[in-house]
Amino acid sequence: AKVQLYLVESAHVKAKVGRERIRRNKDALRELRCLQDILADLHVGGVAGPPGCRETAEAAVSAWTALRAKAQTMGTVPEALCEVTPAVRRFLAARCPAPALGVSG
Repeated sequence: AKVQLYLVESAHVKAKVGRERIRRNKDALRELRCLQDILADLHVGGVAGPPGCRETAEAAVSAWTALRAKAQTMGTVPEALCEVTPAVRRFLAARCPAPALGVSG
């Protein structure tokens, strides 16, 4: 009976608050946790990372830039040619923003 009551209450709250707002809050919570992890790394001195990390990151950015150019000539997006995780996609977007093509969005 308690479980059923919880499900009914949960559905009621979701309906009142809105699923989109709940999704945005979950996204914000995930981002906050990532930022907290970064802050914890800063406090323990883990900013530099392992040896060669910077060179690897720069190589990834160079490869992504080349892949983006190739994808553009093929009329597609880089993700269609090379699957990347969301974390890697965020890293690459931060390090090498897409060139402006006059497309709003």
